[in-house]
Amino acid sequence: MKDPIELGHADSVITRAVGAEIKRARQSVGLSRAELAERLPSEIHTRTLAAYEQGVRQFTVSRLVELCQTLGVAAPTVLGLALQRADIYLNRSVRVDLRAILQDSRESLAPLRRWAEKRLRSNPGGSTVIHLEPGTIQEMAILLDFSCADLMKYLSSFAPDGDGSTVYD
Repeated sequence: MKDPIELGHADSVITRAVGAEIKRARQSVGLSRAELAERLPSEIHTRTLAAYEQGVRQFTVSRLVELCQTLGVAAPTVLGLALQRADIYLNRSVRVDLRAILQDSRESLAPLRRWAEKRLRSNPGGSTVIHLEPGTIQEMAILLDFSCADLMKYLSSFAPDGDGSTVYD
């Protein structure tokens, strides 16, 4: 696992992570770059969208909000997922896909898998993506006999994917 990145040295990492998250959101709604460019209220070239998605060019906040609104996703959700994937923890909370936890075979995470399975069973048809607050993560770390930092690294590997199953809200 990679070490969390210091915020002071993270400009390019954040730019790449936000771009990748916009790409995931675009793909999850089934739009090409050209289709997204056509739907945006302001004019933008598909090469500019590509540069954003690849992290070559930074977004303005207003451009990020415009893209998110056009894609039907919340800008804070996109930013939060991007920071989580980049191992930049601002408030130490995390979003995880319970199905991804079930796919992990590490023995040390067996109690976490049982919890995820029970959580999914208790809410059939509900979202498989949940938000874990810092207090919950701390209690889980105690249960699993992990440090909070190690559990955060593990949980980050269970971030929602952009394969259409991500619940952007």
